[in-house]
Amino acid sequence: MKNIIQNIIWPSFDLGIQEELYIRKNSYAKIHLNEKKVSLGDFGKVYLDTYFNAFQINSWKKNANLDDLTLTLKGKGKVMVTVSVHRLHVAHQTLAEAELTLTPEGVELDIDCWKELTDGLLYFSVEGECGSEFHGGFYSTNTPTQRDVKLGLVITHFNRKPYVIPAIKRLSENLLAKEAYQDKVSLTVIDNSQNITTEEAGLARVIKNPNLGGSGGFTRGLYELINTGGYTHCLFMDDDASCEVESIIRTIHILEYATNPDIAIAGALLRELEPYRLFEKGAKFSIGGHPLKSGLDMRSVHDLLLADQTLEKADYGAWWYFAFPIEKVEHLAFPFFVRGDDIMFGLMNEFEIETYLGISCWGDDFSLKDGPMPRYLDTRQNLVQNARLSTSMTQQLKLILKLFLGALFSYNYASASSVTLAMKHYMKGPDFWRENMDMASIRAEVNSHPCQEKMQPINPSDFDLAFIPIHEKKLTKLLRLLTLNGFLLPKRLIKRKTVFHEKGFKAWVRMLYRHESVLYYYAPLELGYVAHHNKAQFFSELKQFIVTFTQLIKNYKSLQSAYQREIPKLTSYQFWENIYKDNSSTKGNKHDK
Repeated sequence: MKNIIQNIIWPSFDLGIQEELYIRKNSYAKIHLNEKKVSLGDFGKVYLDTYFNAFQINSWKKNANLDDLTLTLKGKGKVMVTVSVHRLHVAHQTLAEAELTLTPEGVELDIDCWKELTDGLLYFSVEGECGSEFHGGFYSTNTPTQRDVKLGLVITHFNRKPYVIPAIKRLSENLLAKEAYQDKVSLTVIDNSQNITTEEAGLARVIKNPNLGGSGGFTRGLYELINTGGYTHCLFMDDDASCEVESIIRTIHILEYATNPDIAIAGALLRELEPYRLFEKGAKFSIGGHPLKSGLDMRSVHDLLLADQTLEKADYGAWWYFAFPIEKVEHLAFPFFVRGDDIMFGLMNEFEIETYLGISCWGDDFSLKDGPMPRYLDTRQNLVQNARLSTSMTQQLKLILKLFLGALFSYNYASASSVTLAMKHYMKGPDFWRENMDMASIRAEVNSHPCQEKMQPINPSDFDLAFIPIHEKKLTKLLRLLTLNGFLLPKRLIKRKTVFHEKGFKAWVRMLYRHESVLYYYAPLELGYVAHHNKAQFFSELKQFIVTFTQLIKNYKSLQSAYQREIPKLTSYQFWENIYKDNSSTKGNKHDK
């Protein structure tokens, strides 16, 4: 019996139309999205060398032993099918060609050269005659699976019902209700806001949970899967599940065929506002987090091949999409609330992390969200991660300086203050995390600082803007550095114009030199805010930082030892069981097996 391992995916209105991620065509072919078909006519041709529909030879060869591979095509009429391979730095190669008469049920074409292939992207093209249509298809194999897989999907939600309810509905209809997957997958929604009704739960199991952030929510989901029993793998996902359902189906099949039982799958992140732009395909952690393959254009075959190439192994998978074997979990999440929990989880558990084209989701720009709270969270999680990893004091302090000074010289004084606050909280030691798991008092403390960094609708034409080049003369640079980017200059030398600057994690501070204010603007959403040159705030924040930074240097080694001693306890099953034992109410158990 043939087992399907990869279906052809069509663009959908649900996730936005980006045809070139799915299918390419010439001018004679016409795509009908509602009917999921292509009218080929005379000379119409489609190509499936795309992000979602190319077949990754190297990944399948590396992680599975497939004895054979068959392509099944559905449609109508006579067509010419060409099977080819793209390889990086190697000429394009045509492997086979066949005239077929397509049917709605499907016509098989064996990939006879499968065993000889070693790497690259396998794909096919279909050229039609008058009246012919292409309806899709799939790749399959006669090879038996390595194991049975039962995958528990876990979504954490807090007051995001407009996103999570449609996600539950889509997953219920397109995955959970399908007979072929009813025994292979379930959905658990951890309801940190405790406001999803039984009717809204669909086929999901919804669990009420105290708001302990993503750390406490995802860990609760994993905890429930472990206690329920029968699950082999867990998949942490974003609450809007903004991925193709086929990504989940492919994940199941990859795990079924994986020769290494320790394999975990890190889903890539594509930019929501540029749906073809790759933000991350796995990530490394060295002092801080570093996304892999960032910036590649997934419409480009060359960039697809670069994304397919493995030059660096991922250290962790972000929890927007991360599937892993439950048996391999030795440590649960550290109680960060949010930010950094996925990093430490990946680093502490010895997963063999793999990434695949076509297994991904879409997300917002992180730079849009940057502000006092995200900077606070990033600072403290980096301090804890590097303490566990015995990172040298010099490297750690360089990172903290970068986070603080980047905010301070960008006129973002609340963000600069949050870096100092994060250091203070870190220096309270491991007990701080036990006592502040819900972050209620911390949120109040961070938000108490006067803040001008709130993104809001704004019109750049309302301002007298200065557009400053990022290049500068050597003398200007020297004067700028000697005057702390103008903060040592008298007020009369500060220009009254507002500098225009795209919203990011920090400013090009040379652009702000001797200017009274800066407009940070995020054009896609027409949001922004104005930050001001303020000498009093600048030197006040700098003074507080220096005092705290000095204390951190003094106590660096003792804090490092304390965290190394306590982190295993704070990531233990027993620690989290004590948290959850009084919070076990569930609803919507229709799919709880």
